[in-house]
Amino acid sequence: MPLSTATSGLENALKSAWQRARDTGMNDGADSNTIIANLAQDLSNAIHDYMVQAKIDTDVTSPAGQLDAVAGMTNADGSGSGIATSLI
Repeated sequence: MPLSTATSGLENALKSAWQRARDTGMNDGADSNTIIANLAQDLSNAIHDYMVQAKIDTDVTSPAGQLDAVAGMTNADGSGSGIATSLI
């Protein structure tokens, strides 16, 4: 899917991460190092979950005269298309 359709999920996850950090920090005896570590992990997870939703559509044109894998040369134009998604 286009990343634009996943933006609201990223926004909600980031907001939740910051709220968790705030709420944890309001506790008596809160450990700032733990809060920072948890926030970093939450932000990392939110960004990862957002990025793996990306889909890339592409069209490719290859003009004649390109070198190929066996040191030959193409004698005709070529074209193709593809769709890629994250394998993470």
